[in-house]
Order: sequence, then C-alpha cells, then structure tokens
Amino acid sequence: MDEKIYTHRKAAFWQVYLPLIIGSAAILGLGVWAVAAAAGGADVSRFADTSAVVLIIPVLVFSLIPLALLGSLIYGLLRLIQILPKGTARVRTFLDRVNQGVVNISEKAVEPIIRLKSIRAGMKSVFRKRK
Repeated sequence: MDEKIYTHRKAAFWQVYLPLIIGSAAILGLGVWAVAAAAGGADVSRFADTSAVVLIIPVLVFSLIPLALLGSLIYGLLRLIQILPKGTARVRTFLDRVNQGVVNISEKAVEPIIRLKSIRAGMKSVFRKRK
C-alpha cells in the first residue's frame, strides 16, 4: 500500500509540481530580465511591441472561427434566397389546388342543408300572415 502512495506522489511531482515550478521560474526570469533591460537603458518599446504581437496573435487565430462561421452562414442564406422563389411558387400552386379542393368539397357537403333551409324559409314567407 505504501508503494502505491509513493508512486502516486512521485507521478504527481513529475506531472504537476515540476512543470509548475519551471513555468513560474520562466515567467519570473522574464520579468527580472525585462526590469533589468529597462533599468539598463534598453529600448523598452521593442519589448512592449513584441508583447502586444504575442498577445494579439491568439485572438486573431480564434477570431477566424466565428468569421468563417459567419461567412458560411451568409453564403448559405444567399443560396437559399436563390432557391426559395422557385420552391415557394411550387408550394403555393400545390396549396392553391388543395384549397380549391377543400372549398369544392365543403360546398357540396353544405349544399343540401342550405337548399332545405332556403325552401323552408320560402315556405314560411308564403304562408305567413300579412298584417
């Protein structure tokens, strides 16, 4: 059991602590180097420009993804706008046919009832007493 704990601690040191120590030392060393260079009269704006470029490059790379997505969406919408008038005309023609069929069927279904009610109303008006 103790051997497993020792192996785990050894792996944790090599995988976590050592890279953390090396990275911290590198950042601290760069900071000390920048301060020493500025104190020694070096051109600090060159370091500032280099730092700005290093900070801007990842932003530019990651901004290409939304730009490509936006471009592909615009292209897709343009293609869809070109296709839609033909497709919607076909759909409109089909729906007009369906509408006309429904109107014809509903008129045929209601015609006997309307005819009976109109005959009944006519009979009532004929036999109604006049004042």
